[in-house]
Amino acid sequence: MNYRVYLKKYEVLRKEAERDLSLGMYNKAVSGFWFSIEALLRYLIMKSGKTPPERAGPLISKFINELIYKLDAKKKLRELLNGLYIKRREVDHRRKIADEAYAVRAYSKYREIIEIIEKNVSF
Repeated sequence: MNYRVYLKKYEVLRKEAERDLSLGMYNKAVSGFWFSIEALLRYLIMKSGKTPPERAGPLISKFINELIYKLDAKKKLRELLNGLYIKRREVDHRRKIADEAYAVRAYSKYREIIEIIEKNVSF
């Protein structure tokens, strides 16, 4: 698969998740925000000539270790990515049912992640 497909997937999933949030579909929004980020990480790793791991933990680690160079950005990004992944896992695989506040917190993490990536990695 051409790595540019992942950039398109990131954009589509972002739009869908933002729409889900605005329509009150909070569980779908939380999942969508994570999967949008996951697609972006895969795109950026593949664009750099590397192969992205399948699982979330190794994907986060590889992205941060190989594409983020500023220590403060590494620490903050790791915290945010893991936090968003945990929120997604809670609504998809645990007992959590997202309410508006939960989904808005996930979206806040999402926007911070994007901001840090945009400052540290060229698309």
